[in-house]
Amino acid sequence: RNEVKPFTPHSEPMSIPIQHDIVFIGTCIVPDDTEKSILIYTNRILHVSSVTGSILYFGPNDGTYSYYDPNKTEVIRLNPRYEFLCPGFVDTHIHAPQYSYTGTGTDRPLMDWLETYTFPAEMALKDDHMRARNVYEKVVD
Repeated sequence: RNEVKPFTPHSEPMSIPIQHDIVFIGTCIVPDDTEKSILIYTNRILHVSSVTGSILYFGPNDGTYSYYDPNKTEVIRLNPRYEFLCPGFVDTHIHAPQYSYTGTGTDRPLMDWLETYTFPAEMALKDDHMRARNVYEKVVD
């Protein structure tokens, strides 16, 4: 795709400070919330601020973006055959008690989701060892 998807920077610092800005060059995969799917952008630049941890720029790697100093920026070129980025907060993990309701409640705030789904699911497995074994075997197998 040739369009540029704007990212809104936030002012919260990263939890692990980095010394220089980082520019990634390669494929980026981003969610398309309007279509409930993903968008795959090849040959893109993703510039991350060392000060805020926010995305400063996301767009085509066509030679028009030059707003970083190569001497003060770490440039990481991703291998297009098997490397890509998923910028933003993307929950790509699961805990075994969450298996039975994977993909539900994604429109809820985190605490509401935890209280509605996660905590009851964990409590249901607490004393039922056979049920817990069944759930864990499905997740791991």
